[in-house]
Amino acid sequence: MILSEVRALLAADGQLASLLNAAATDAKIYPNFAPRGAKMPYLLYRSLGAAGTAGSAYAQTAVLEAVCADYGLCGRIMKRVGALLSPAQESSFPRGEKRIFCAVLSGGADFADERGAHVRTAVYKFKFV
Repeated sequence: MILSEVRALLAADGQLASLLNAAATDAKIYPNFAPRGAKMPYLLYRSLGAAGTAGSAYAQTAVLEAVCADYGLCGRIMKRVGALLSPAQESSFPRGEKRIFCAVLSGGADFADERGAHVRTAVYKFKFV
């Protein structure tokens, strides 16, 4: 529900684009999984569920994962993601018809996947109207 707006916010950031070695044709931010042949580093996102709340507000939990060949780079990418999604004033997050008014980091993990790539995961809870 809100992830297209979150993706747009992340893709518009020049510092994150630089960390991901993104190109004009590929922001290297993908839903669920990377396309076959995608070069690291890249960022994945997926929903863990959404629900309506009292009034017109909604909540959604999402996972963001940085996948890199270098552990340190994963940390720098997720630090930038955290800065972009840090608790902020409501006016910082207008995106289309939706407005994020709360983005809270609620968990995360570091691991190496079956290819030996470094993965840093962050779980965010979003509230939006």
